Amino acid sequence: MPLIQVTASQGALTNSEKDAFISRLSNAVLTAEGAPLTSPGAQSLV
Repeated sequence: MPLIQVTASQGALTNSEKDAFISRLSNAVLTAEGAPLTSPGAQSLV
């Protein structure tokens, strides 16, 4: 599993934008790894 570090300026994203970004990024990693997006086990690793 790749390690991804994201840095953003304070206040650049609202909490809902952060949540959406993290969700999309997590799903992209799972897709790249060939893991099923709906698997609770796979989701717990991200």
